Amino acid sequence: GISHIDAMKDIITNYSSKDGLQNDEFSDGAYYKDENGNFYFGGVSGFNYFKPEKMTLRDFNPEIGLSNLRVFNHSLNIPDKIHNNTLKLAYDEAYVTFTFIAKDFINNENCEYNYRLLNFSDEWINNGNNPNIVFTKLAPGKYQLEVMVTNGDRVWGSNIYNLEIDVAYPWWLSTIAIIIYIIIIMAIAY
Repeated sequence: GISHIDAMKDIITNYSSKDGLQNDEFSDGAYYKDENGNFYFGGVSGFNYFKPEKMTLRDFNPEIGLSNLRVFNHSLNIPDKIHNNTLKLAYDEAYVTFTFIAKDFINNENCEYNYRLLNFSDEWINNGNNPNIVFTKLAPGKYQLEVMVTNGDRVWGSNIYNLEIDVAYPWWLSTIAIIIYIIIIMAIAY
């Protein structure tokens, strides 16, 4: 592939055949810059040329959608399980997978995902091009899942997908159970 190095911002952007290059492999010494500033690179399947000043990244801000929800690897009907933007899980539904989609139809495979689970961690986790987010053994309580995504040019958008996750307490820690425990303790104490 070809890489663009921005030394001022300390960013390296890699381009491959997924971005339109003729191939990911280039031939040794097969490069040229003409008098107009165009760069030419020869490879095993032809050549690529471009003028760096004319290359721009799209600022398209894709929407983010939840495309699949699995509990213990069993797909669920999203509208049946999520109401008022809240996913309610039983205490024993300990293995949950969310699959997201960036609604960008140009180079969608390049879209990258960041997520965080508030009330668990405030740190954003870069998931790369993987649209799957997996949680195991979430403790009972309320969480806020936030997901953000790049467009196909790997430019971060401002849209954030929000979902409240409410993991129920087991029946033996429910409010009614605790009241019964208190009554039993009081009865034994008297």
